[in-house]
Amino acid sequence: MEQQIAALEPKLIVTLGRHAMERFIPGKQISKVHGRPFRVREQVYYPIYHPAAALYRGA
Repeated sequence: MEQQIAALEPKLIVTLGRHAMERFIPGKQISKVHGRPFRVREQVYYPIYHPAAALYRGA
């Protein structure tokens, strides 16, 4: 995945759910960082809830 990110050089990476967020922004809770951009080195990550979370929460 790192090679793909390096090749594409995206300005923003949106992570869907806790597991994807943990890969790039370790040690955070999705409920506390949902919708807040994070800069890690030269990359900006935007963690959001996984769309399936609505099914579990009855949204």
